[in-house]
Amino acid sequence: MAEQHNIICIQDSTSEKEEEEEEEEEEEEEEEEEEEEEEEEEEEEEEKEEEEEEEEEEEEEEEEEEEAVVVLMEQTGRREKIEK
Repeated sequence: MAEQHNIICIQDSTSEKEEEEEEEEEEEEEEEEEEEEEEEEEEEEEEKEEEEEEEEEEEEEEEEEEEAVVVLMEQTGRREKIEK
């Protein structure tokens, strides 16, 4: 009878340990998932920032090109006036 009681106690403690291990594993998995989500969000944010920077650079280049065209037109217009 005492042996049976000891066996039951051992089984109970083993079950408790297994449950604790499972809970720890689940917590670790949840933490890993949260970290992955955070990394994905950071990557998306970085991509958005890069896209915005690229758009700003393109706009600046377009403005510079437009200004250059205006300057050329003014210079050409002056030359035409001088030639006339």
